[in-house]
Amino acid sequence: MQILNIVWHQRSKSSKVAVAVLCALLIMALAALLLYQTRYFSALGLRLLNHLPYSMDSQTASNQQANQLSITTQALQQPNSHTSDTLQQIISPYNANTQPEWPVDLFYPSSINVPRFSPLKQPRSSAKAIVVLGGGLTWDQHKNIVVNYFTASRLHQAVRLHKRTGLPLLLSGVEAPYMQNWLLAHGYSALYKESNSFNTCENARFSALLLLKYGGAKQVYLVTDPYHMPRAQRLFANNGIATIADAAPIAVGGTPKTALALTQMHSRRTLYELMANLRDYVVGVNCRLVP
Repeated sequence: MQILNIVWHQRSKSSKVAVAVLCALLIMALAALLLYQTRYFSALGLRLLNHLPYSMDSQTASNQQANQLSITTQALQQPNSHTSDTLQQIISPYNANTQPEWPVDLFYPSSINVPRFSPLKQPRSSAKAIVVLGGGLTWDQHKNIVVNYFTASRLHQAVRLHKRTGLPLLLSGVEAPYMQNWLLAHGYSALYKESNSFNTCENARFSALLLLKYGGAKQVYLVTDPYHMPRAQRLFANNGIATIADAAPIAVGGTPKTALALTQMHSRRTLYELMANLRDYVVGVNCRLVP
C-alpha cells in the first residue's frame, strides 16, 4: 500500500485526472451491466423512448406523403426477388426460454407512458384499419418456420383489438404470410397483407402505399411492442398516417431462469430501439421507395 501511495503522489496532475476518469468510466460500465440484468433498464429506456423529440409537423408530413405516395401502387404487385434470399435474416433459432407458451404473465407497462397517439392528430373514430408489424420468425420444434414470440404477441393484441373494433387487419412485413397462417390457425384472417418490407421504415411506406390503393387512410391503429412503438409511430407520421398506439405486451416472470432470460429480452429490445432512434436522428431514415 505504501508503494502505491508513493507511485500515486509521483504522478502528474494530468495522469491522476486520466486515471480518475478511467475508474469512473469502469464503475459506470459495471453499473450499466448490472442494470441491464434488471427491469429498471427497460423501464428507464422506455421512458426515454417515449420522450424523444419529434421534429416534423403535420403539414410537412402531409407534403412528404404526397411526394412519396405519388409512386404508382402497381409496384406492390411486382414480385420481390429478394424476399427468399433475405428471409433467413429475420429467422431466429427456437429458444424455449424466450418462446413462452400462451397464456403467460404479460408485461403491460401500466406505470410507463406508452404514446397513445402519433404526432399527427386525427379523431379516434377515423381509424380505417389495424396495422400489425411483424416482429420476426423462428423455427418450431419440428423445424417449421413460424412467427416468433414478438410477432405472436402482436397478433394476439391485434385480434383483441379487431374483436373490439371490427376493423380489418393489415399485416406488414416479410413475415406476413406466416402471420396469416397464425391467424387462420386461430380462426381469423387479415384482409390486407404487405410482405415486401424488411424494416420499420419500409413497413410504414409500403403499408401507406397499400392503403392508398384501397382508398387511403388518414389514421390507423398500430400494433407493435412498447419499445418499438415510438419509432414506428414517427415513421408512419412521416408517410402522412396518424396512428393510435395499441402496444402488445411482452412476457415477464416465470422460473428464475426464464425470468432472467425475459428480463434480458426486454433490455435487448430497449437497447436496440435506443440505437435505432439514434441512427435515425444522426444518419437519417433511408429505405426503398418501392417494394
